[in-house]
Amino acid sequence: MKASRRPSVGLLLAGLAAVLVSAWALIGPFSLEPLANVEFHWLFIVVAVAVGAALVFSPGRRR
Repeated sequence: MKASRRPSVGLLLAGLAAVLVSAWALIGPFSLEPLANVEFHWLFIVVAVAVGAALVFSPGRRR
């Protein structure tokens, strides 16, 4: 089998999360009060659409 040379989406997301957390730590804590008015069902919808799009556009495994 030939090894895949595509970047891993999971590793990309983990790296992005690590960069965001480290930037937050360098900048310093900030107030999360503006997020109190966010309706979280829209956040779940956006995450579901993103996961669905990733599943549709990711290449399938060939046997």
